[in-house]
Amino acid sequence: MPKTIQTQIDKSQMLLDGLRKNVVEVSNKGITASALDDFEVTLKTLSAANNECDAVRADLSNKVIHMNAALTKAKDQFASLKKVIKGNYLQEEWQRFGIQDKR
Repeated sequence: MPKTIQTQIDKSQMLLDGLRKNVVEVSNKGITASALDDFEVTLKTLSAANNECDAVRADLSNKVIHMNAALTKAKDQFASLKKVIKGNYLQEEWQRFGIQDKR
């Protein structure tokens, strides 16, 4: 969980707890138990959404690792195959093998 989100959740929860303990005192200021319940639902939604994002980030990280490994393998194979053509054919013939290099 990113620190910014965790900090907001922690601060909000402390405020929510404090307001619930003093709901009678702040009710004449427009802060109702219903508003606090709504705030609590918002915090739970934020926490759940953040947990979901963390799971997606972890999955994406694994997919990026696999993609990078495949890219490295493809580049190595490409270089190896290209080297065979460049080493065995004249430069004028490279293009018919799909090599666009000019030298």
